[in-house]
Amino acid sequence: AIVNHESNGIDIIIAIVLNDITPLNQKNYDLVLELKDNASKLLLAVMESRDDSTNAERILRNITPVSQL
Repeated sequence: AIVNHESNGIDIIIAIVLNDITPLNQKNYDLVLELKDNASKLLLAVMESRDDSTNAERILRNITPVSQL
């Protein structure tokens, strides 16, 4: 449901993985790492879904080649 929600759930999850969360990053770095870890696992689960390859393609399009390394 989060994937196809009006708020572009995949884009939000990708942003969490790729971008710094500055205020939280300075005070609770462990919490930021846990959030990014969970967001990465969610993206991987969506990409591995057998039901919808469109979402996997969308994720790969939205992550720049440099970020994929």
